[in-house]
Amino acid sequence: MARFTAQRSVLDLADAARFIALILGGVGLVAALLLYLVPTPAASIAGWPLGYTLGTPVGVELGDVCEASGTRGIESDDRTKCPGASWSVEGETGSGTLYARWGQVAGSGDLPDRVDARVFNGAAYLDPPAARYGLAVVPLALLGLGVLALVFSMPLWITKRVSGAEGDWEVEDATMLGVVGLAFAASAGAATGFLMAEDTNDRAGAGAVVVAALVWVVWQVRKWRND
Repeated sequence: MARFTAQRSVLDLADAARFIALILGGVGLVAALLLYLVPTPAASIAGWPLGYTLGTPVGVELGDVCEASGTRGIESDDRTKCPGASWSVEGETGSGTLYARWGQVAGSGDLPDRVDARVFNGAAYLDPPAARYGLAVVPLALLGLGVLALVFSMPLWITKRVSGAEGDWEVEDATMLGVVGLAFAASAGAATGFLMAEDTNDRAGAGAVVVAALVWVVWQVRKWRND
């Protein structure tokens, strides 16, 4: 049983924390590599919010064509790329692809000649949706949480091994810690989206994710303590 008693001390949870830290960190690392590097850093899922956040504000001249990613008709929120865009930053001209939502570049039906965007590492970006910010932050939060959990659990784990304390963690312990870690990562991503996104509808969705994650954690912890 997972009830927290004197026999099931914080030393017992150290083993579970060390185990779950490796899992969370590993998942975060793999997710970060996929989200930031595939298919290319500029065109990756996390590359859009990263480029917009770090980019230099500048006027961008659009090319002749913009392509939306929608497969069942074009929606205003569909991820859109506009190859052949050009700009000038501090007297230096550059060209590349503009990444945006369809409604941001073709909301009126026709492509504009020029948009105010941000340029970073050879690409231009318009404001991404909150979900993109979240996807960029979640793997980093998981990776950081895994590292912190591993670092802080090691002294307790070593103390337990040196003292020869009896008892061991159960599956319920690791499950509870994993739930807390995932909820923390989701909340970190959603909170970032809430703070960074300019669309109010995106902010409402991000706020709902934070509230849902907190409620889920409280429910799981209470369930773990009462089992």
